Amino acid sequence: MSSIFLSHNHADKPFVRRLAQDLQAAGVRVWLDEAEMMIGDSLIEKIRQGIDEMDYLGVVLSPHSAQSEWVKREVDLAMNQEIEGKRVKVLPLLIEDCEFPGFLKGKLYADFRAAERYKETLSEVLRRLGISNRAHQPTPLVAASQRDTLHERVWWRWIFSPRWKTKRQQQALNAALELERIARLRMEGELQAARDIQMGMLPAPWSITGFPNTIEFHALLEPAEEIGGDFYDAFMLDDHRLFFLVGDVSGKGVPAGLYMPLTKTYLKNAAKRQHESLGALVQVANRELFDGNPAALFVTAIMGIIDARTGEVELCSAGHEAPILLRTGEKPRALTLTVGSPLYVLEDSPYASTHIRLQPNDILLLITDGITEAQDAQQNVYGLSRVLKYLTAMESESSRAVSVCQGLYDDLRRFVRDAPPSDDVTIMALRFTAVASASS
Repeated sequence: MSSIFLSHNHADKPFVRRLAQDLQAAGVRVWLDEAEMMIGDSLIEKIRQGIDEMDYLGVVLSPHSAQSEWVKREVDLAMNQEIEGKRVKVLPLLIEDCEFPGFLKGKLYADFRAAERYKETLSEVLRRLGISNRAHQPTPLVAASQRDTLHERVWWRWIFSPRWKTKRQQQALNAALELERIARLRMEGELQAARDIQMGMLPAPWSITGFPNTIEFHALLEPAEEIGGDFYDAFMLDDHRLFFLVGDVSGKGVPAGLYMPLTKTYLKNAAKRQHESLGALVQVANRELFDGNPAALFVTAIMGIIDARTGEVELCSAGHEAPILLRTGEKPRALTLTVGSPLYVLEDSPYASTHIRLQPNDILLLITDGITEAQDAQQNVYGLSRVLKYLTAMESESSRAVSVCQGLYDDLRRFVRDAPPSDDVTIMALRFTAVASASS
């Protein structure tokens, strides 16, 4: 079954709906936005998917569509596929006189301007799609020889004469490719700048003011794309209490990257206010975040407050991976916490705190699912079991916060090898070195 994506402006809907109905009646699969799009779909991704899946893109040309940026983007995508695949992809369908985009000049177009010749032109479109349907053949009002003459003059027309076609079309395609190259370079530069800004929002371990000498701290983050949705934070609440956080916005790329600083800022502001417990802190922050979520994303997060004098830790999980405890003489283990819902999901979701006490040289390890769900080229998953296996085999002299983070990351890279990253990776480690002396 042939298929076609109908690119058009909303002002041309009456014609497009009629055309779509006739094409479907002839056995053509038609991609039409009002039939394919559902509430919650990403407009850009859905359109890109539709263009990729359909055999052809029929661009309905009128003064309305000639000025439409959406139509231009859709045609750009399809023209790139036509150039790369070296086959016809874009079919111009003219319904009103208008100025053609440069890269369509030189293309044969279907002329739907004359209403009385709609059926004849439709039959030519069906022939292009590889479909012969008698129900859509022109009524034999004239002899075959006369019909052939009319076909040459009326139903399909060249915008330029044949001697100009190849040169003009090549010039138009070259110009379109150059514009795309410039736009891509500009976008890459803007994404790199955005990445630099985003990474600059994450605190360097050595930059935290007033950091106590009884805690070693290290963290690393590697986005899967230029902009990521993972984040972390750490800062002192007072002279002896350190707040730490690891979060993961659903999805990745630009949308997730926009939610990252918003969530991080709200949680930090909430932490600096007085609350009875960490669970109450998270509940307040979640309530404030809930209204500002037009993209319907969510965020998982694990937060904690450690007392540098005693090793007392209060933890709270919002749907996040459990922290891992490394203790001398024991196997590494994931801690059991009362897990609340991810942020942005339920406005009044309750969150509970869990208390533990670190012993000297204990390490608390926090990760995101970019580690446990990472896959190699054969789609084998790294998983929590491999995390614990690596931590168990780790040399005791490497049991420092920075060594644990870097060692686990290196083991992950050895596992996935050349497979492209599927998600952001974040690792944070806190090592409680000893109970502070009374004089300290």
